[in-house]
Amino acid sequence: MRTWLIAGAALLATALLVTLGLVRPAPAHPAAAALAATSGRTILSVVAHPDDDLLFLNPDILSDIRAGSTVWTVFLTDGRANGDPAQHDADFVDARIRGVRAAYAAMAGVPDRWTFVPLVFNGHEVATNHLEGTRVHLAFLFVRGAANCCLRGDPFGDLFRLLQDPAHVARPSDGRAPYTRDSLVGTLRALTDAVNPDQIRSLYSLGHRDTGLALDHCDHTAAAILTGLSDSDARSRTLRTRREYWGYRVRTQPDNQARMWQGPKFSAWQAYVAHDPGLPGPQAWNYGLLARSYAPADRVFPPGSLWTPPADFGTCPDRAGNPVSWASWNLEFGKEGRHDPKR
Repeated sequence: MRTWLIAGAALLATALLVTLGLVRPAPAHPAAAALAATSGRTILSVVAHPDDDLLFLNPDILSDIRAGSTVWTVFLTDGRANGDPAQHDADFVDARIRGVRAAYAAMAGVPDRWTFVPLVFNGHEVATNHLEGTRVHLAFLFVRGAANCCLRGDPFGDLFRLLQDPAHVARPSDGRAPYTRDSLVGTLRALTDAVNPDQIRSLYSLGHRDTGLALDHCDHTAAAILTGLSDSDARSRTLRTRREYWGYRVRTQPDNQARMWQGPKFSAWQAYVAHDPGLPGPQAWNYGLLARSYAPADRVFPPGSLWTPPADFGTCPDRAGNPVSWASWNLEFGKEGRHDPKR
């Protein structure tokens, strides 16, 4: 068993990243160094798991890195397809982390060398990686992922459950402290306050309303809603400028990215795919996305603007694209966990 699967033992970031030599140990007082004030723009992106950023938010992240901005990307889940044996274990989580780090190194044009820095936000320690010689930072919360259109697994995951049940407890797979909805939202808000971004980027909080090819994955929508909650006050007023990006809705849209960005976006994607065992060989539907990225004007929320979470987010798609309700899933399989023998 991987050390990072044992709660209270050496956690994923140290056991996996440092002992395997994937990143270097942090210098003294790393938190102060990581969050020190910098000149120029700061952009914070929050997505469900590695590859969401590369498919849907790029080339905007790439453009920011090249402009010398401070770039933070937060991955809320561990990226596992729970219940699918091929995309469930620690090696799969590992591979996606390696892949996304390789992609950001490629975008920055520097060697793939990272420093691990544990930072505490809202009382929760968060694993962060910092690309050496750049202003690029990645943060991993490792909440349990969803199977995403896989009939063999759980199509919901913990992000969805946190939204449906405020008392639900999400236990990160790296052994760190568990989250409730309020504590995860509070952690995101504290991280945002510390990073102090000029803009927040997220996925599309209405992706569940689309149909067919445009229907988004459940964890994408849940991640966007949780990001919106962290960026809203008690009156549902937006705190910082936030921009939502369409997810799989872009499948039904024409290419809209300039050729000067298509090549670098493709290169970053290739750097990632080389590590992700869930994406073997050519993926035509992915390649089609590399020339597209949509952040419509009506999904930009400036400070003070009203944003409320959708009240109709109660289903997730199965592999056939049919909506499955949380209630019917629990009725068939029992409370979360029975369908996931490795929990």
